[in-house]
Amino acid sequence: MNKKIKSENSVIKILMLDDERSTIDAVIGSFDDEKMFIYGTTDPFDALEKIKSNEYDLFVTDYLMKPINGDEVIERIRKFDDMIYIILLTGHAEIVSPKETFKRLDIQYYCEKGKFDTLSMCVESACRVISAQKKLENISEKLKHIISFIPTMYRVQNPLEILKIILPEISYLFGIKDTFLLIDDVININYGNKYLYYGLGKFNVTLEVFSHQFSDFFQNIEKDNYQKMFAEKEHGHVFHIKNKFIKKVGILYLENKGFKYNEELMNIFITLIESALENIFLYILYIEKE
Repeated sequence: MNKKIKSENSVIKILMLDDERSTIDAVIGSFDDEKMFIYGTTDPFDALEKIKSNEYDLFVTDYLMKPINGDEVIERIRKFDDMIYIILLTGHAEIVSPKETFKRLDIQYYCEKGKFDTLSMCVESACRVISAQKKLENISEKLKHIISFIPTMYRVQNPLEILKIILPEISYLFGIKDTFLLIDDVININYGNKYLYYGLGKFNVTLEVFSHQFSDFFQNIEKDNYQKMFAEKEHGHVFHIKNKFIKKVGILYLENKGFKYNEELMNIFITLIESALENIFLYILYIEKE
């Protein structure tokens, strides 16, 4: 069964159910990872309620318990949650048939109880799968969002309006508050100014204020040779915007020192900006000829 991760949060939420509290404490103590949140309980009904009311990614459960066994807990969970990954622990292979139970209850991992090294490997394996899936689904949702506003971009006939449309989208999708777009005014629509500019956060100022308030930064940008798409600055990242008609067009700046961007997603955005601007330049050149 294909699993859909329920939350984009990078922290993986794990619930462990075992009738021995010492086992739960030992497992929790063996995982010192800030990307994991582990809740342990000895009560099957508490586990059911927690999974019903919270978005857990992984469920680790013992088999033999009171008042109900682990397979019954899983069976009840599967009636309302077919997305959660499950690790079944048991020291009673003669009682539970792994192959039959796996298939019937859609269990992903089986581990002999008491073997913490094996359990650790199972948990880490499950977390890697869940983490990768979270990233893929996050990218998928962002791509859908990008696709939804592309038609609007190509209906715009003013370069400055392009900046005002796309920058909030970049800010939203990459979680960056302080950002700006600066492009060469090659068609002279900004009353003699050399650039067209739009900023958000602390950069939400006029071009004149920007060039004075951030003069050192502004001068450094002008010196960039635009040989690479990406350049790392002291407090953020610069992405160079070009097109096939003009060697350089401008830059996109995202201020966040620890920012880790998805290269493919950013390439899509840069390509969108470049092609939308090319489209406008061609349109205006055509209008001028008329």
